[in-house]
Amino acid sequence: MAPRRLIVGRSLQSLGEGLILPDGLSVHEQRLPTDKRVRAVSIWSGATAVASGVAPAVADVACG
Repeated sequence: MAPRRLIVGRSLQSLGEGLILPDGLSVHEQRLPTDKRVRAVSIWSGATAVASGVAPAVADVACG
């Protein structure tokens, strides 16, 4: 895959992530009781960090 396509694809992915992440966090704030909110946000944050770190490797494998 051409480097330009990969850069454009990652830029679009970042834009989408920037639009979706605040929505996911707001659901935690609205739906969960206070005592469970800390744990839920911690799990959500960890999963987001892992996904952000793994995404470039997955894209490299997928794009060959």
